[in-house]
Amino acid sequence: MGEEWRKGWHPEKIPPAVSKNTVLVLGGGPSGLEAALALSNRSYEVTLAEAGEKLGGRVLQETALKPLRQWNRVADYRTQMLSTRNNVSLFTQSRMDATGVLELGCNHVAIATGSQWRLDFLGLHHRFPISQVHPAMIIAPEKVMSGVGPSGRVMIFDDDHYYLGSALAEHLAELGADVVLVTPASEVSSWTHFTMEYEHIQIRLRKLGVEIICNHGIHAIGNGYAELTCVYTESKRRVEVSAVVPVTSRISRDDLYHDLRARREEWPDNGIKSVTRIGDCLAPATIAMAVYAGHEFARNLEMPVNNYMPFRRENDFEVGRTWPEFDT
Repeated sequence: MGEEWRKGWHPEKIPPAVSKNTVLVLGGGPSGLEAALALSNRSYEVTLAEAGEKLGGRVLQETALKPLRQWNRVADYRTQMLSTRNNVSLFTQSRMDATGVLELGCNHVAIATGSQWRLDFLGLHHRFPISQVHPAMIIAPEKVMSGVGPSGRVMIFDDDHYYLGSALAEHLAELGADVVLVTPASEVSSWTHFTMEYEHIQIRLRKLGVEIICNHGIHAIGNGYAELTCVYTESKRRVEVSAVVPVTSRISRDDLYHDLRARREEWPDNGIKSVTRIGDCLAPATIAMAVYAGHEFARNLEMPVNNYMPFRRENDFEVGRTWPEFDT
């Protein structure tokens, strides 16, 4: 994320634990895995509980799509490293509720339960949920990533503008679906200009025969069709499809956090000193940001934190000069 240099973090050095307190990490996605690994490097005793059968979280989901398969390394590296640590206990198929967390009695709790894609089309373009929607027509991105391949003509509505909409379109097209990719933007996957993936994505979509419709939002989803609206003229366009996959925005899975907060008076009796949301559970973002959030939690646990650190730029000072104290 480029934060290591700005914050003075050494990539191979981390402060040792300042206490014998134990840590429970809930969720084995990119944020939870990195938190557990960095905490183990500090010599904390860590318990990681994952609800699914395997560790990896959203990394496992997204790398089920062929264009994203190499991202497996994000989870594979951390899972392998954690398997070598004597101070880390890993548990899969271990969904925990507030009562279970309290009974376990770890001193610090990091909730990294991730997020899920919205199905009501609320996002950057549609600021309110779409009311006219035939529920049976909607397929969650997570279902497609888990292997549910809708047949016939499938619409991807991409209001995320990054990689997932186009990756889903590629995946379904290679499975033989007739894919139409709709976006309110003037081009597909526009954010990938910044990641230098844009040209590759455009070539792949066209070679696979994906129909691209730009500058259109959703007016209604009916049985067997989607009615689109031009973002400029509001003119309507009807497209016959058998299913619609909305890629718009994500909502945090933070119910467990709020359940624990509601029972805060029980924390002291069970030895709990803190409960913290990290990664997508706090604010859905990129995989890289989730990893960063997990590392930041682990590095800052029980440490003094400077909340007034300025944005350090590489060319602000001459080479060899020390960073001055921030003047409050």
